[in-house]
Amino acid sequence: TPSHPNPVPAMGSSQSGQATPLLTACQPGSSGPGGPQLVTVIRSGAWGMGEEEDTWPVEVPADSTVETLKEQIEELYDVPRPLQKLCATSDPASQGLEGSMRVDSLGQRRVYLHPNESASMSDLDPEIVDAAREAAGAEAMAQLMMASIQETMETSRAVEESLQGVLYNVHFHRPADCGGQAAGKTVTLTLEALALSGDVSKLVELELFGREGVEPAYLMFEGQHLPADMPLYYAGIEEGKTVQVVKDAPPAMEEDLQLLLESMQNEEQLALG
Repeated sequence: TPSHPNPVPAMGSSQSGQATPLLTACQPGSSGPGGPQLVTVIRSGAWGMGEEEDTWPVEVPADSTVETLKEQIEELYDVPRPLQKLCATSDPASQGLEGSMRVDSLGQRRVYLHPNESASMSDLDPEIVDAAREAAGAEAMAQLMMASIQETMETSRAVEESLQGVLYNVHFHRPADCGGQAAGKTVTLTLEALALSGDVSKLVELELFGREGVEPAYLMFEGQHLPADMPLYYAGIEEGKTVQVVKDAPPAMEEDLQLLLESMQNEEQLALG
């Protein structure tokens, strides 16, 4: 593989940063008999990467053809050969150089790299096409997901802003079959729409029992236990709704309590044993 005299810039980047002598095609034999040819290829602005032209040095063997030059451009700058159109002028509509033309016959002419507008997907390597499609599909899916998440967040923010300062009168009922000092009792609290269920539960206990922790008390609305971090509004609780204050813990919490109880019993047995 021919050596590269300078660091290879990414496709679309400029090595010089400004217009420079656009082509230096070494005269035959200028690098010694049979020596390599150093060709400066100009990526034109027709690629849609900005109006400025980029200078790409490419080194090929002395007996190389234009097709060999295209192969080197593909290897060094990741531009597939079917997409390349090498011309002697800066006009993208000009006639492309024949692939069989020898590089050493170019003399001091400028060689421009234009996009080959006649190329189709069938001209490309199937692996390259599949990889591009997969990348495009993954990118499109990621963009769709990000757009969905952003839309949801914006909607949530808008809802929360609209609920600032909104108050609900909510009833909390302790079923009679729960027993205890508050059995059958109902209290009404004025609460913010975005109040968290966990905070509300503490207020309800104070109203029903005078303090927290007197009896098991869990908030349930329409047959569902309320998570401690769920705002009332998102649980569907609005003005005039009634929330049950039950004694049975949520299933997951019951399992945790059972495991804790068994652990305590095991520790007690070990201590006694």
